[in-house]
Amino acid sequence: MRDEMTVDGIADALDGSDPFHWFAIQSKPREEEVAGHSLRTLGIEVLLPRVRWIGRVRTRARIPAGRPLFPGYLFGRLCLRRHSHPVRFSRGVVRVVGTRNQPVPVEEAVIAACRDRMDAEGIVELDEPGFRRGDRIQIESGPFAGFQGIFERELDDRSRVVILLEALQRATLILERRHLVLATA
Repeated sequence: MRDEMTVDGIADALDGSDPFHWFAIQSKPREEEVAGHSLRTLGIEVLLPRVRWIGRVRTRARIPAGRPLFPGYLFGRLCLRRHSHPVRFSRGVVRVVGTRNQPVPVEEAVIAACRDRMDAEGIVELDEPGFRRGDRIQIESGPFAGFQGIFERELDDRSRVVILLEALQRATLILERRHLVLATA
């Protein structure tokens, strides 16, 4: 989530010359929005990058929504001296991320990179291979490495796909997208 920061850099960041810095904040499971709201009420600037996700509601209608890019985490720009105690006891917050009970600031370049990829709704578009139904797919890793199949569809979580594996008489497999590439011939 962040570039390496030297020990001197941490000390410089926390010495008080610029008391506000970005920190990664761990939230309770699936409570990133709750934690973000709690932090905003304290006057803390919050950054919660999201990825597009198609969900279902009780009517079974598909609706576009967003999930956190970093599940269980968000960023907050805060002054440790002023906000340490209130942040720690904010609703939805587990802790400010750091080492040995010492929060470690996130470099501005990381925050800028996140913001550069976000649209007006706070959604980050991830670059994923664009498979289309009928594409010939090569499995690169995992127990079926080396096999080829036909791309059938993407599942709702967008990290898994369904392919028809020709070697097993067109058996249907569900695989993680990261194991697949377009076949060359």
